[in-house]
Amino acid sequence: VVLLDVDPTTGLGRVRSRGVEEDRIEAQPTAFHERVRYAFLDLASAEPQRYLVLDASLDGDELAERVRGTVAELLASRNISVKSRVTNPVGD
Repeated sequence: VVLLDVDPTTGLGRVRSRGVEEDRIEAQPTAFHERVRYAFLDLASAEPQRYLVLDASLDGDELAERVRGTVAELLASRNISVKSRVTNPVGD
């Protein structure tokens, strides 16, 4: 599981900067988002072999590269080869 971790203020700021209407979840108070974040981080802490936690406060391109590189290293360490090319689905 790849867990992209970002503090709720940053994450919600990104959503709001897009100029689209907030959905039901995004409209929840910051305290809700903090509880959700810490629940996921607790899961990751309890099973670190299953979770890859990455800092999602990075910009889109840097985060995408970090995900690709870290996942590639993880797969290589398990002798798993991936031959397909992945493009950056994350836009700024």
